[in-house]
Amino acid sequence: MAIHQIKTNPCAKARGFLTGLTLLIAIFFSSVSLSEQNTDYSPHIKIFFADSINLNNKLGEYIDNANESIKACFYAVNSNEVANSLIKAQLRGVKVQIVMDESRIFEEESFYPQLKNFGIAKKDTLTKGLMHNKFCVIDGKLVWTGSYNPNAYAIHLNNDAVAVESRQLAELYEKEFEKLWTGFRGDSSGKCGNKIHLNGNETVEAYFTPEDGEVLLTRIMELLQNARTSIYFAQFTLTHPDIAEILVEKASKGIDVKGIMEYDQIGAYSKYLRFEIMNMDVRKDKNYFFPFHHKFFIIDGETVITGSLNATKSAFKKNGENVLIIHSISSAQEYLRYFENIR
Repeated sequence: MAIHQIKTNPCAKARGFLTGLTLLIAIFFSSVSLSEQNTDYSPHIKIFFADSINLNNKLGEYIDNANESIKACFYAVNSNEVANSLIKAQLRGVKVQIVMDESRIFEEESFYPQLKNFGIAKKDTLTKGLMHNKFCVIDGKLVWTGSYNPNAYAIHLNNDAVAVESRQLAELYEKEFEKLWTGFRGDSSGKCGNKIHLNGNETVEAYFTPEDGEVLLTRIMELLQNARTSIYFAQFTLTHPDIAEILVEKASKGIDVKGIMEYDQIGAYSKYLRFEIMNMDVRKDKNYFFPFHHKFFIIDGETVITGSLNATKSAFKKNGENVLIIHSISSAQEYLRYFENIR
């Protein structure tokens, strides 16, 4: 299958023309051997950062190892590696189903036409806003999610992904998938029974917007409000006033609040200037050539909030988003080490 030429779009665009040297550096970082990143801190949770692993290849590996089913919702699929893995899985007898956002399927770089021709892709017709989800459920027992979209830009430096082994968690994600696949949303997915025990003291919580939007916003604000020592965040965009004001309040009370935000998203609605006026330690990202696409919070070095959701009103009220709240010291410490490295 031929690789499509990638064109600039609002969510994945290069800023400026890369010099030859910069391009070589980007390729080097995105092509580090998969074995060089140690993610075996938790038996159930694997964490991957694009500065040290090729996320397209890694997701492709999981897809290549699927035996029974693949159920995925992605804002877009513009990766040749991932598209080929999905088609090969279908051809070897795996039941493959994928839902994509309607606004992205006709882009020249989209693999939606090829996936649709194999009978494995549908466009979202349910969500009022963006179908912005980024998750893949494999064999009813593994959930892949994070800030990553399968595309050529996603492998460069500033994206993260999490793979969680849990049949209970996979069941929650599959229920959300079925709503989007069938076009019937029904009741909320995350208001009841959304907390899953994994191993020892590790638990995760799953939420899906827009149906869980209010309860999710309340939960995130509760976790931020209850922070005892630190809140670190990396956000593609942060415009939600309530979340921003909690961060300001916690910083004023002596909590260690640090953040990184995408350079190109600092505009009229961004809360970056509010943080700057309050002399908070919030910085612009340093990757000027590719989007800083993260969407995570780290609280007290114990809890991570991650997934597809940007901290905006639309994300909670209109968009189709998925959020995973991970209560795991080992996972939080992995995110913390990464956060310190990219600051």
